[in-house]
Amino acid sequence: MLLIIMDAALVGCGFIGTLIAKHISTGEIPLRLRYALDRNPEKVERVQALFDKAPAAAESIDEIADSDVKLVIEAASIEAVHSFAKPILSTGKDMMIMSVGAFATPGVYKTVEEICLRSGAQVYLPSGAVGGLDAVSAASVGRLEFVEQRTIKHPRSLEGAPYIENNKINLEGLKEAREIFSGTAIEAITGFPANVNVAVTLGLAGIGVMETQVKIIADPSASRNIHEIRAKGDFGELTFRTENLPAPDNPSTSLLAALSAVAMLKKITSPIKIG
Repeated sequence: MLLIIMDAALVGCGFIGTLIAKHISTGEIPLRLRYALDRNPEKVERVQALFDKAPAAAESIDEIADSDVKLVIEAASIEAVHSFAKPILSTGKDMMIMSVGAFATPGVYKTVEEICLRSGAQVYLPSGAVGGLDAVSAASVGRLEFVEQRTIKHPRSLEGAPYIENNKINLEGLKEAREIFSGTAIEAITGFPANVNVAVTLGLAGIGVMETQVKIIADPSASRNIHEIRAKGDFGELTFRTENLPAPDNPSTSLLAALSAVAMLKKITSPIKIG
C-alpha cells in the first residue's frame, strides 16, 4: 500500500509542539514538517535540530497560509487561534487545534464551522488531559441532563491565572484543599486560560460550554493534575477520573494533553480510525 505523506506546518514550538515534532522526525507520525513558527527563534531552532532535513523557520503565519501545506498544527495559544484560524482555514488547509479554549469565545465555533463548510477544511480537536470524551459525545446523541468537570491542581499550577489575580486570591501558604472556582466551562476558560482547555472540549463534546459545570480546587498536597468528569442522562451515569503527571518544564500542562496531540495526528494519518 502506498502511504501518502501530508505536508504540515507547526505553529508553537513549546513543550507540546516539540513533542509533536519529535514524533514526526522519527517517522511515528507520517507527516512531512515543512515549516515551524514561534515568537522565540531558539524554540524553532530546537525543533529544526530534530530533523535531518529541517523545516523552514516561517517568517509569519501568512507564509504558511500562502504555502501548499495541507495541515497546520497549532500548539501556541488561544490568541494565536483567534488571529490565524480564519485565514488558514479559508485556504482549505486542515488544522489541529490544541488551544481549544478559543472556541469558548462567542461566535468562534460558528464562524469556523461556516469557513470549513465553504473551503472544505477540517478541524481536529484532541481530547487533551481527560478521558471519557467519546462516551460523553455518544451520550449527547440522546438526552444529557448534567455534565461536570472537577479539576484539582497544586496552587503553583494556578498562579498567574486571571481569575486568581482579579479576585486577589492568595494561594501562598495554603494548608489544605480549597475550592477556588465554581461556574460554567466558558467562565472557567476565561479565568484559567492555561489550565482548563479540557473544560471547553468537554462542553463541545456534550451539552455545550454554557451548560457544562466546572469546579477548580487548589490542593497543596496534589502531586498530579486531576480531572474528574461526571455525566448523567438517558444512557445512565458515568464517572471518569484521570490523575495526570505535569508536563516537564510546564506544570500547568498535563503530559497526557501533549500525548493526545500525538495520538490525534496518528489518527488523522491512519487509514483505520478508532473512537
